[in-house]
Amino acid sequence: SNRTALWSRLGRMDRAGDDLRRAVQLGRRIGNALVERTASHNLAEQLYWQGDLEEALPLALRARDLHQRFIGEGELPDSALLVARVRAARGDLEDARAELAALPRTGTLAPINQVLVRLLELVLRPSTRADWDALAVQVQALDIPEVTREFEIFAGKR
Repeated sequence: SNRTALWSRLGRMDRAGDDLRRAVQLGRRIGNALVERTASHNLAEQLYWQGDLEEALPLALRARDLHQRFIGEGELPDSALLVARVRAARGDLEDARAELAALPRTGTLAPINQVLVRLLELVLRPSTRADWDALAVQVQALDIPEVTREFEIFAGKR
C-alpha cells in the first residue's frame, strides 16, 4: 500500500508493520480474502527481511493458502515463493526444496521472481562460483536493496 511504502521510505518499519497488521485484521473482519492475502504477504515479507522468520512463516503460509484458494494458479504465486524463501532462511532446506518444486511455472516470470527463484535454486542445489557470480549481476541490475541483502545473506552461507 502507499502508506506502507511511505513508512518504509521513512525508515519507520514499525509503523509499516502496524498498518499491515491492521489491514490483515480488517481483511479478515470484512471477509475480503484479497485484502487479507496482500497484507499478510507484505507483512510476512517485511518480517522476513527484518529476520523475524518465526512470525513471517505463518503469515506467508496464510497468504499462500488464500492465493491458492481465491486467486488460483497464475504466473508464479508470490506468496508460495515467499514460503520457500522463509523456509530456506530458517534452514528448513527439505521443506524449501518441496515448496520450490511445487511452484507453478506458467507464463513469463517478472524479473524479480526470476532472480528469487534462481537464488533459491542456488541455495538448495549444488552450484558453482560462476552460478553465484552470474546471479550477482542480475541482482545488481534489479537495484532493489532488500533483494540485494537477501542475496548477500544466502551467498554468505554457502
